[in-house]
This record gives sequence, structure tokens and C-alpha cells, in this order.
Amino acid sequence: MVHNLFDNDRTGKISLRNLKRVAKELNETMTDTELLEMIERADTDQDGEINGEEFYAIMTKETFT
Repeated sequence: MVHNLFDNDRTGKISLRNLKRVAKELNETMTDTELLEMIERADTDQDGEINGEEFYAIMTKETFT
């Protein structure tokens, strides 16, 4: 599952730390603020991380429509 590429620590959620790692691997220069904004937009249960359902919603554009 694509979610697992982000969730390398296998917590079942994508954290700020996970997003920072992926951004770095992709040579993307993003601030913590930008990454946190991404999480906030997708984080429907407001726990500060992106779970599998929230990730699916992002990937299917349900969150951003």
C-alpha cells in the first residue's frame, strides 16, 4: 500500500516526521509549517497525523474537493 511508503515506522499513521522524510527523499524543500498545513487539511479526526482512511481521501481527492 502506498500509505506504507510514508509510514516507515509502521504506526499506522503518517506523522510530520514521516512527511519530512519523504519530502527530503524527493528533494522537496518544504517548511514544517507547510507540512503541518498538509496534515491539518487531511486530518479529519484532528489527532495531528494522517491515518489510512484520511490518506485514501487525499489520494482520491475527497478531502480537497
